[in-house]
Amino acid sequence: MTAPTAPAPGTASPAPEGPGADGAAGRSRAGLVVTVVAALAVLAAGTAWAVTAREPGAAGSSAQAAEAVARPVVALASGGPLGAVPYDAPLVLAATDGTLTAVDATDAGGTALEGRLGPQGWTSTGQLFPATAYRLEATVRDAAGATSTRTLLTSTAPATGATLTAALSPGDDRVVGIGQPVAVRLDAPVTDPAARAAVVARLSVTTTPAVAGAWRWMDDSELHYRAADFWAPGTEISVTADFTRLALPGGTFGEGVRSTRFTVGEALTAVVDVAAHTMTVSRGGEVLRTMRASMGRPGYDTRGGTFLVLEKFEDKVMDGSTLAVPADYSTAVKHAVRISNSGTFTHGAPWSVASQGVRNVSHGCINLSPADAEWYFDQAKRGDVVTVVNAVEGPLSYDAGSRDWNMTWEEWQQPS
Repeated sequence: MTAPTAPAPGTASPAPEGPGADGAAGRSRAGLVVTVVAALAVLAAGTAWAVTAREPGAAGSSAQAAEAVARPVVALASGGPLGAVPYDAPLVLAATDGTLTAVDATDAGGTALEGRLGPQGWTSTGQLFPATAYRLEATVRDAAGATSTRTLLTSTAPATGATLTAALSPGDDRVVGIGQPVAVRLDAPVTDPAARAAVVARLSVTTTPAVAGAWRWMDDSELHYRAADFWAPGTEISVTADFTRLALPGGTFGEGVRSTRFTVGEALTAVVDVAAHTMTVSRGGEVLRTMRASMGRPGYDTRGGTFLVLEKFEDKVMDGSTLAVPADYSTAVKHAVRISNSGTFTHGAPWSVASQGVRNVSHGCINLSPADAEWYFDQAKRGDVVTVVNAVEGPLSYDAGSRDWNMTWEEWQQPS
């Protein structure tokens, strides 16, 4: 019998034949493929693994199982459940089985929320706002040194305190007189100087052509904006109040965006001469009509100054109790045009026609004949200028409706 010949060095042994050809060796190769695929799947899921290789010939016939490193968990440690965290306490992120290395926090509009990393995790330092969604991208390192990113979504609870909104005047597409200021009325008073500055910073006015102007507080809830001089006819004015993300002392938050745009119309002006008992109306500097008038009698003197048309009433009941100097009367009049909040109107007064142009007999209003009152009513629009001259007394300082043009530009710009 011939002895088997050993294969030459470097020559591969022939493959086994028969049933064992896909036996132990084949199963070993299949097992290796499954192990690698499983490991890749776990790594893709974000879990770090420590794999120990087995030396050839070592005791045992199977590979040692890979030992998993604990996967880090990142969670909000702030009070309140996800979706309704408090807005008056910081957001706090903490990691278990890992270390936070970076946090990027933004609101739904993309505005960054500042914060700081510390031994206990990450704490927001920026202002949180009510009913606001936040996205937090956290980078975390596990015990093996591998890093991964976690995304958390949360939102703050609705506001429980006061909110601040603005109403703008005049309204959209209005045509106004050359003296009309921009008016902003707030639904809550603002008294703190820093809070007032924050409100003004959220107000913007654009004019075409460009004209410099300034805001002034009329009272704790109302601001007006005007230029150094009357607007030029044809000026277009756009106004925006954006109170989004506005936080004021005392837990008050701004709310909403309001805007309006209007146009300055022709220059209709009136001069009321208390001594001459006349009212002269001009358009663009050209006199349209000089009317006989009767102003306030002694004790009810019509106040002097520069006033504006505020509103008009075809029918109006004049109630003496609303005057700066109350009087006991109630009279229905026609074609009333208000020029001050303290009760000064032009209106038809058929009972005083004989005194009009001769002497002053009213309770402070500007009495005109029915025909003249109707004519002026038809001409006048909001913001038209009415100047009262030769009066005994000046305008009331507390009447916001008559303060816009009764101070110099220098006075207007002083803190209010």
